[in-house]
Amino acid sequence: MKSILRVRVFVVSMLITLILVSIFFTEYQQFRHDVNSKNQIKSSVQRELIVIRSILEADVYLDTFYANNLATIISLSPEISESQLRHLAQKTYRKSKHLKNIAIAPNDIIEFIYPVEGNKAALGLDYRTVPEQWETVTKARNQQSIFIAGPLELVQGGAGLIARAPIFKDPPNNRDYWGVCSVVLDLKSLFKDAGIYETSKRYNLAIRGKDGKGALGDVFFGDPAVFDSNYVQEKAVLPSGVWEIAISPPLLHEAFPFYQNYISRLIGYPLVLLVILIFACIYYLYYKAYGHSMRDALTLLPNRRYFLYALQQMISTSRKKGSSFVLLNIDVDDFKSVNDTYGHVIGDKLLIEIALRLKAAVRSSDIIARTGGDEYLVIIPRMVHEEDLQRVIATIKKSINEKPAEFGYIKIHTSVSIGYAIYMDEEMTAAELMTAADLSMYEDKKSKLARNGSL
Repeated sequence: MKSILRVRVFVVSMLITLILVSIFFTEYQQFRHDVNSKNQIKSSVQRELIVIRSILEADVYLDTFYANNLATIISLSPEISESQLRHLAQKTYRKSKHLKNIAIAPNDIIEFIYPVEGNKAALGLDYRTVPEQWETVTKARNQQSIFIAGPLELVQGGAGLIARAPIFKDPPNNRDYWGVCSVVLDLKSLFKDAGIYETSKRYNLAIRGKDGKGALGDVFFGDPAVFDSNYVQEKAVLPSGVWEIAISPPLLHEAFPFYQNYISRLIGYPLVLLVILIFACIYYLYYKAYGHSMRDALTLLPNRRYFLYALQQMISTSRKKGSSFVLLNIDVDDFKSVNDTYGHVIGDKLLIEIALRLKAAVRSSDIIARTGGDEYLVIIPRMVHEEDLQRVIATIKKSINEKPAEFGYIKIHTSVSIGYAIYMDEEMTAAELMTAADLSMYEDKKSKLARNGSL
């Protein structure tokens, strides 16, 4: 049995190794897939953010360009009439994409606004009375160029991005300040056109840099914590400053479908299970084949091959421990006549019946084998006394000989001859022990024939 034990140890070791290697390989592939997916997502987010940044820059520059043009015209013609202003404002308003209104403020007080509808509340506003707006007007005048303020809460309601263009009556000296031209960009329209709202539905997006201050400016869109991740960021360069746009790392399972996220595992582990099943089936078939090779197909007792192995093991154990055991050789008397009279089918049934009675007559620790034809061998461990041995032999004979075997209407009286050999000599080999038991069995058979002859 050592061979089957070695096979089991080998199979279990191979199976564990296979499982561990398969798990490692599958998880490694999943890790690589996750890394590639994350890189793919990051590249996609980066591209999307670049598009957003480009649209923001283009739209802001375009609409502030119109405001700057209007301021230039006024600086050249400070006495321009209101009707002329309205005409210029109408043209500017039509050409722009996101202009909400245009305000002209001589001496920093709004006297003209277009369109008037919805913006009347701003007419007459003195920027000096609104600190937040006055600060941006002052910055535009001081730097003598257009200044992007905001986003700011507007007097007429809502939020907007304001481009302040200072107007001087003496360009390019710019010492005689006339006032300011302000254009309000609709922040909602600007963000929608740039795709910010759509992108923020899929990712955590934030924008900072109020009044063009970049990283030093306040966050005016999204969660400020987005900038802590330092995942993907872009800088939108405005006419007078910078906005920083950032997106935090998206969750991988939200970016792709479930099957795409875990494709390596969904393929790898079923393959591992399949390999394990194939491995288990091969081992099961081997184990079954090995079992059949060690068992008598008719009686299901151990066969000669198994018995010889068990006998050799018993001899080795007895030599080490200095113990003894008994080998019985059992032969069915006149079995040939049963086959000749009733046929081989009944003969096979008789052999099975004898095997059952033999198993019932000995201990569960004893080893019984059918070694061929009508011959059975039995190993009885831990037996040294002759009287105990004779009681066992008598029990076996009584179990087999006393009651006839019945197969339908057929009754067969049978008997067995039993020989034995006691292993007590350490020099005795398995072959010598079997020969001694065989000779003893023939002696029993001869004495039985002699008794039958005298009768």
